[in-house]
Amino acid sequence: MAVAAWSSPVPFERRHESAGRHRRLGDLRPVRLVENVLLYNVGSGLFGPLVTGGVTCRRQRSRDGWHHVRYVVIESAPDPGGGAVSARADVEVGGRLPRTAGGFWEALRPGLYRVGARLPADASFTVDLTVTGQAAAARLAATIKPLLDGWVSATHCHDGTGRDILMPRLGNADQAAAQWAQLCDPAAAVLDTRPLLRPFRDGIAWNPADERCEAFRIVPRPGPSWPVLGHRRGSPPSDHHVADPIDRRTMIGCARSRFPRS
Repeated sequence: MAVAAWSSPVPFERRHESAGRHRRLGDLRPVRLVENVLLYNVGSGLFGPLVTGGVTCRRQRSRDGWHHVRYVVIESAPDPGGGAVSARADVEVGGRLPRTAGGFWEALRPGLYRVGARLPADASFTVDLTVTGQAAAARLAATIKPLLDGWVSATHCHDGTGRDILMPRLGNADQAAAQWAQLCDPAAAVLDTRPLLRPFRDGIAWNPADERCEAFRIVPRPGPSWPVLGHRRGSPPSDHHVADPIDRRTMIGCARSRFPRS
């Protein structure tokens, strides 16, 4: 099964709050989150039955100036591509799978280690993750967004801003101090130092550079607990050939944008 769609750009205006005026979208740096374009802007619940065997999403440059999206259901999720592995993690998240980016950051960060050189500040990357659990396949569609955000956040280093406001929101005093030290520790970071989190209402908003993620693969595996295994590669994927559809377990999505890569 395959579905393809395309469209011309839709112009709209966005308020630029810091400048206090309206600016055209074309004047702003476009932010293209591959998981939003292919899954969440459409409705992630629609994909639940199709991603029980895993999902691969890719973003590529349009060859004709139009927006294109393509979905194919195949037997197994293809490798997301990329270059040498730059970071790995193999962690046990406990009896319950986290539901937020912050929960996944907390679970992943202690087990993350850098195996390659730190990537340049504007470098793109790919992500490959395996999630094991009793209901991993059934919960995959709802897990993709927070897991991906938590993984990318774990490979950043926070720049230390907002300490007095943010630390009390991390937990009790001892827990907050330890987590703040991890947030600001560059040892395992393969991405740049940035304002990784900021106050939002009574909580915290995470700000990872997931717009630089060119492709990702997330595959569920049956098991009694919830280990998460992942690695990051530091270069864009090649233009893979998509196999003919075989069954309805695994979906691959591909988005092509008219905007040039940053």
